[in-house]
Amino acid sequence: MGEWALGMRLALEGDICARCHDGKGYLRPLLRVLEANGVVLTACDATGGGREIGRREMHQVLGQTIGLPLFPAWLAEKTGAVILFMATWHGEGCQSITRLDPPIDGKPMEELARRLERWLREHPGQWHFWDQWHGGEGGLLIRQ
Repeated sequence: MGEWALGMRLALEGDICARCHDGKGYLRPLLRVLEANGVVLTACDATGGGREIGRREMHQVLGQTIGLPLFPAWLAEKTGAVILFMATWHGEGCQSITRLDPPIDGKPMEELARRLERWLREHPGQWHFWDQWHGGEGGLLIRQ
């Protein structure tokens, strides 16, 4: 990441009324947040940087195998919290659009894979991790 982009990211994150947790440390603070009816946001796809954090479960998304993080399902099971799928994409101009889906019922990992696939079909140009499939060879065709 370029120095300017990193500086901008850190400045913007500094303005958020939230605490960032890097996922590498002790998880008790996150459990406490959920036990107090707070909100925890976590990625359900690739984490970027070429190094995944935490355990993954392999699922089919758009006909490709992808490792989805087990953390959201584990955290919900430990605390009784619900899992909501939230996706944000760029609209026209500088507008960002966020959709928050209803709670996930049943098998959370399968449902996360299904919702990620739906979002990718709707907004394929918004995802940053296409190069991780087939070693960056491309050739992935999305059909509606």
